[in-house]
Amino acid sequence: MENQEEIKEGYMRVVGESPVSPLYKKLFIGLMFLFVLIAVTGGAYFMGRTQSTPVVTPSPTLQPTQTVISPSVSPSSEVKISPTIKVVKDESIVPVGQNTVNFARIGDKTYLRYRGKIYDDSDQIDPKKVSISNPDQNTWYGLTDAPPDTSFGSLLSDEVFGFKVAPDTKSFSFIMRWGKENSPISYYVYYYSAFDKYQQSLLVNKFTPDFNLNKSQDVPKIDQFSPDGKYLSLQMYVCWNCGGSKPETLLVRLQDYEMKRIGKTSYFFWKNNGEYEYKEYKIIACPPTPTGEWMGGECTEKPENLPLKTGQF
Repeated sequence: MENQEEIKEGYMRVVGESPVSPLYKKLFIGLMFLFVLIAVTGGAYFMGRTQSTPVVTPSPTLQPTQTVISPSVSPSSEVKISPTIKVVKDESIVPVGQNTVNFARIGDKTYLRYRGKIYDDSDQIDPKKVSISNPDQNTWYGLTDAPPDTSFGSLLSDEVFGFKVAPDTKSFSFIMRWGKENSPISYYVYYYSAFDKYQQSLLVNKFTPDFNLNKSQDVPKIDQFSPDGKYLSLQMYVCWNCGGSKPETLLVRLQDYEMKRIGKTSYFFWKNNGEYEYKEYKIIACPPTPTGEWMGGECTEKPENLPLKTGQF
């Protein structure tokens, strides 16, 4: 028997077969099964991914989609739109009575009325009385009452002395000349704002000329509004209809009624934001007359020969 086992073992060495124990065989078979299981599971997963993600062939006319991202805007760089300025509703400041200055809007015009006489703003030197058919059919708003001690009906102490509508066609300024017998005459300058209810028919200033003072120029006439309606200029005379006086220019800032005199000017014109241009009033020696006699008054340089200057309120 021993000889047979030795012969069998020698034969196996000759043909290259190695003796393998049953434990190694089981281990080898288990590893092979695990390898096959991993291969099958991985293949199934790969096939599932391939089926769920179809391949799209690009079309020659199909443009790629582009996502546009808008840049963020900080609050400081946002464009802010200013609110529209609204016109304040016209209302009576005082009840309309016999001695009340009042106004009405008729069409696109504004008219002033005092003691039965109606005025437009076509002439600042001599306010023009106009006739309106059926005036009482319009709504009239009371602005201010005459002082109770006024000499009513007097030619020089009870009248509308000036009236001018602003460029916005709604706001306006007016001047009243009021006084009583044997007393100085006063000039009341008013401003009515159509955009601020707290500036409706406010007294800008009261001027009472003192004719005992040399060159006291306190008789006002309305000159012009600035284009933006924020400023007003007045021509200030020594007296009215007395001849021979060149007025000074008085500027008024309508926001707070601050005033500024810039003296006599031969030319003045408002621009915006308180800026203005002007020419000086320059006195020169009078040329000789044929008779050599002095004709009275003063001689001045022509405005076209003077440089244009600018100023700021």
